[in-house]
Amino acid sequence: IGIELEKCSVETAKENAKINDVSNVEFHTGKVEDMLDKISSSLNRVNTVFIDPPRSGMHYDARRALVRIKPERIVYISCNPRTQVEDISYLMKFGYKLILLQPIDMLPHTPHIETLALLEKE
Repeated sequence: IGIELEKCSVETAKENAKINDVSNVEFHTGKVEDMLDKISSSLNRVNTVFIDPPRSGMHYDARRALVRIKPERIVYISCNPRTQVEDISYLMKFGYKLILLQPIDMLPHTPHIETLALLEKE
């Protein structure tokens, strides 16, 4: 299940799934915090969630919904380590353990950094 605000990105994801003969996915356009309740019936079978929120971090409603669906693993990609720490701290209160935190220099020679975190349900 993919949720993305940018319609163009959703169309590209659908096209990539078709090209690669991937049929066990679905994509939705909208804000994560608005879409999660609308697609809640599909969320019961989710065991790994990939999140890549904006610089401001995860919306409060998105964090709450993520905790409700209880995925076994969360892969969290961030362009702002400060908000990532806030979100990870929130998730750890609900039984998630930080397994890996890896910085990635996607923009060399700039002060910007991406970080990838892997969390697993304890």
